[in-house]
Amino acid sequence: FACAQIALDMVALAALLHFSGGVENPMVLFFVFHVIIASILLPRRVSYLMAGLATSLSVLVVALEYTGLLAHYHLPLLALELYNEPLYLVAWLVAVAFTLLTVVYLTTSITIRLRERDRELWESNLTCQIRSGELEELNEELRRIDGERTRFMVLVTHELRAPISTIYSALDLVLSGIASPEKSRDILARAQSRADDLLALISELLDLTRIREEPPRPEEAILVQVEKSLQEVVDFVRVEAEEKGLSLQVEIAPSLAPVRTMPDQINLVWTNLLSNAIKYNEPGGRVEVSLSQDAASIVGMVCDTGIGIAPENLSNVFEEFFRAKNARRASSHGTGVGLAIVRRIVENWGGQIAV
Repeated sequence: FACAQIALDMVALAALLHFSGGVENPMVLFFVFHVIIASILLPRRVSYLMAGLATSLSVLVVALEYTGLLAHYHLPLLALELYNEPLYLVAWLVAVAFTLLTVVYLTTSITIRLRERDRELWESNLTCQIRSGELEELNEELRRIDGERTRFMVLVTHELRAPISTIYSALDLVLSGIASPEKSRDILARAQSRADDLLALISELLDLTRIREEPPRPEEAILVQVEKSLQEVVDFVRVEAEEKGLSLQVEIAPSLAPVRTMPDQINLVWTNLLSNAIKYNEPGGRVEVSLSQDAASIVGMVCDTGIGIAPENLSNVFEEFFRAKNARRASSHGTGVGLAIVRRIVENWGGQIAV
C-alpha cells in the first residue's frame, strides 16, 4: 500500500509539473520529498526503485514536451522557455537523478542505523525485563528461604527448650538438697536420659542443617553399591530389633547397578528408615526391607507392622519436626527430623520418596 500510494503520488506530481511549466517549475523538489518518505518506510532496494520511477517520470515529461507530443505550458514568471534547450534539459535530468539517488542512499543509511539502534534498544529492554523477572524470582526465593529459616529457628528453640528445662530442674533438685540420695540418683538418671535425647537432637539438627545448606557436590560423589550400605545398617540395627522381639527380613535383588552419591548420606537414609521401623513397632512384629531395580532407578522399600500412620498425616511425615499423635504416645523420645533428612538426601541426588 505504501508503494502504491507513493507511486500514484509521483504520477500525479509529474502531471502537475507538466501543466505548470515542466522543467521550469521548481516543484520537482517534491519528488525528493516522496523519495525520502519511501526511504524511511520501505527497504533500500524498493527505495531505489522509487527513485528510478521519479527519474523516469521526469525524463518522460521532458521528452514528451521536447518532442512536442505534449504541449508545453510556459510559466509567465520566466522570460526564457527552457523546455527546448537540450543542454539544460540534460543537466536538469542529471541533477534530478543524482539528487534522488543521493537522498535515497543517505536516508536509507540513517534509517538502517536507526532501525538497528531501535532493535538493540528493544533487545536491551527485553533483556532487562527478563532479568527483572529473574530478580523477582530470586527475591521470592530469598523470602521463602528466610521464612523457612525463621520457622526452623522457632522449631529448634521449641524442641531444645523441653530437654534443657528438664535437665535444669533435675540438677536444681539435686544441688538444692531437696531430694534424698536415693531419689537424687533416679533424678540424675532421668537428666542423663534427657541429655542423651538432647545430644541426639543436636546431632540430627546438624545433619539436617548440613544437608539443607550444602548442595550436592557431584565431584565428591563415588559409585556406591546400595545393597552393601543397606547390609551394613541392617547388621547395626539387628541387635536392637532382636531385643524388641522383631523379625527383620531383608530381600535384595541380584546384580544391582551402583548409584553415584556419597556413602555417608546413603547410610543416613537407611539408618533413619530402619530406626523408625523398629522404634515404632510392637514386640513380636516384623520389619521388611527390599531392594530392587527398574529401568531407571534403584528402588528401596521399608515396611513394618508398627503403629501405622493416620491418613491425614501422610502428607506431613516428611516435614521437619513433625510427629503424629500416636508416635508421641508410642515414644516420648523423638525429634521429627529423621524423615526430613531422608527426603532431602534422596531429592538432593535426584531421587523420589513416598509413603
